[in-house]
Amino acid sequence: MVSDLLASSSLSTVVGISVPQGGEGKTFTAERIDCVASILGLEVALGTNDTTNAALAGLAGPDRVKTFDWSYDAERGKTIIIRERSKKIVCFDIGANSDAGDTRFLDFAHGAREAAAMLGARFMMLVPSATNKGGGLNTAVNAAGVYRSEGFETILLLNDRDGSGNYGDLKLIPKDLEVGRISHLAPGFQAYRKSREGDSLYSVITRPTPGYEQA
Repeated sequence: MVSDLLASSSLSTVVGISVPQGGEGKTFTAERIDCVASILGLEVALGTNDTTNAALAGLAGPDRVKTFDWSYDAERGKTIIIRERSKKIVCFDIGANSDAGDTRFLDFAHGAREAAAMLGARFMMLVPSATNKGGGLNTAVNAAGVYRSEGFETILLLNDRDGSGNYGDLKLIPKDLEVGRISHLAPGFQAYRKSREGDSLYSVITRPTPGYEQA
């Protein structure tokens, strides 16, 4: 059984993107992962637990985003990863205001990680923190601490959403916590991106509107 799954699997990475506070860049991060992977010719499976947030579906296309709910347990986490094993990357955008210590998601994540390991894939949690969000960095650091305590590879992702670089007190970040960064998108590109609402970032970049090729 395991050998059959391995033989039919292309999966290399499973990513969970989560932080309790809204507006930190969870969906933005998922969109960027999907865009870069698509440019490289890698297939991505996108999922979210937030049935009320159409942002990811709006950015990537409703036919490409699958919704799951908090009732899913470890076995369901395993099932989803095994089902999507033909993709190169599986990416979960965990809805805003989700509690990092919510055992329902943790159970799901443990199951997903177990299946990823069985398939020889990497499992990680990305915890974004955006600039000029009151208490955002502290919330993100605390969430990252929960995921690390559960044994998950965890990366704090600093999202310079407005170009200010103002995340708050960076001394809050533990020295042994891995940190990544998302750069600011230029205002001109942001305006162009908004004008293409409903198209994926991949489409916006690879199939630009005539006259906007240099953007």
